[in-house]
Amino acid sequence: MALVPVFPLSTPLLPQCILPLQIFEPRYLDMVARCMKEDSGFVITQLVQGSEVGKGNGDFFPVGTYGRITDFSQRDNGLLAITVTGEIRMSLTGIHQQNDGLWLAEGDELPERGEPDLTELDSLVDLLGKLVAHDLMAHIRSEVDIAQPIQVMNYLVMLLPITPHQKQALMETDHLGLRWSNLLECIARLEEKANQ
Repeated sequence: MALVPVFPLSTPLLPQCILPLQIFEPRYLDMVARCMKEDSGFVITQLVQGSEVGKGNGDFFPVGTYGRITDFSQRDNGLLAITVTGEIRMSLTGIHQQNDGLWLAEGDELPERGEPDLTELDSLVDLLGKLVAHDLMAHIRSEVDIAQPIQVMNYLVMLLPITPHQKQALMETDHLGLRWSNLLECIARLEEKANQ
């Protein structure tokens, strides 16, 4: 069990996926500097629906993904741009806030088991391809490896227009085969709504 910084966001990060972020709050600038100096990471966890980033109310799910900074640059607007790569899912306990507003927690690794059953793999690859073809997804497009079914599944969990609770439930599903089948059910429901 390790003490880790926690970064609540409106979107989850999953293992094998990247998430680009722009950092401007002092507490997170300090966190990034510390992580880069110590070659450590932080946990990205999803805000509960209706919460606001930075409000300091701690209204986020206690399961997230530990990630490391794999790229950084200074933007023209003066903001620090970083890319975080998800490594392992973690359960968070002992959540508390420092004086500067940064959340910390004890993080325990949540191992994943099983394998995706690869049912509908071609259609999932096609769907992900359509999502990352959008101009706003250019930063992810080159990182997606369609030969990695787990990565395809995890990116779809991150990018599909499903509710935060659905995303969280999928991310928290330990068995990869079950996460795969549950994702297919979510997609089927989205298609039903679109056809109504």
